[in-house]
Amino acid sequence: MRPEEILACFAALIHAVAFCYYIREVRRGNIRTSLIGWGIQACLVFLNLGTWRSMIGNWAMSAPPTVGSIGCVAVFLVAVKFSAFEEKKGLTLIDKTVLALSAVAVIVWCLLRSAAYANYIIQASFLISYAPFYEKVWKNPGKEPSRPWFLWSCTYVVLTAAVFLSWRGKPGDLVFPIMSFAE
Repeated sequence: MRPEEILACFAALIHAVAFCYYIREVRRGNIRTSLIGWGIQACLVFLNLGTWRSMIGNWAMSAPPTVGSIGCVAVFLVAVKFSAFEEKKGLTLIDKTVLALSAVAVIVWCLLRSAAYANYIIQASFLISYAPFYEKVWKNPGKEPSRPWFLWSCTYVVLTAAVFLSWRGKPGDLVFPIMSFAE
């Protein structure tokens, strides 16, 4: 394995640890999460995985978003099983916007055959989709544990380093890891 692939796999491991910790906290009842929010995240991460894998063309570099896809679905399912979700009635404007942008990303990917443009739209969707999480934490910082969020940030710092090590001269390759770190 090349150094960037080792780093990408290490990023995937960090990602998995963060999800395990988060899921443990959901199971213990320490987190009451947004069921709609995590459901939307689960959809977004699969779109992101598909477009990123098409863009980057490397299985190891795709490991972190693969873990993220599995992790988001796991959080969603565990929250459902343990009824660890906040009451929320219907889709908010943010939810509808994110779903609409996701649909646009799929259309762009299918019609233009551009994984890169679709991925950029998905990154905008992610940024918007995190607004309710930010609002919740801003109002009450104890609602979300900081450890998994710190580890998720570390995941994307390591993945960004891996992208730099395998630099192909395509700035678009950096959009996903840098945006994910910023989120």
